[in-house]
Amino acid sequence: MTDAAVQVLLDKQDIAETIFRYCRGMDRIDNDLARSAFHPEAKVQYGADIYSGPATGFVEMVAETHRGMTISHHQVGNCLIEVNGDSAKSETYITVTLHRQEADGSLVQVRGIGRYLDQWARRDRKWKIVDRVYVHSIDETHPVSANAFAVTGARDLTDISYRYLTGA
Repeated sequence: MTDAAVQVLLDKQDIAETIFRYCRGMDRIDNDLARSAFHPEAKVQYGADIYSGPATGFVEMVAETHRGMTISHHQVGNCLIEVNGDSAKSETYITVTLHRQEADGSLVQVRGIGRYLDQWARRDRKWKIVDRVYVHSIDETHPVSANAFAVTGARDLTDISYRYLTGA
């Protein structure tokens, strides 16, 4: 394998891990982590019904919405990444499952399925998104019963994963 081929593999891994960290940031309402996936001028287009504008504004809007959710779980599926020097493009299949408690005490599950179409730029040896288009496929909302087992994670920086992964 050539050095150039190895570098492309490393670049693809860096991009994939940035997508994973973004999802973690959204699920833990860790705005700094979610914003770290984007260059400062990055734009996102989630459609007229959701949001179009600066990525930083999107992260803030979603964090505010997610604070009303009891559970948030992003799942990344197929991820195709094409690298061309210091730029790249990717298509990532995404599923998000959310639970929220209604005013009457009932529990509702919201599930969204779509794809992230991202344009990337490497600056200062770091890959970050410069433009994202979200392609929406499915959304479902329906009542669900309470979990049979206690939720053991947290929706913030107190989640056990922060201590576990950092060793703190």
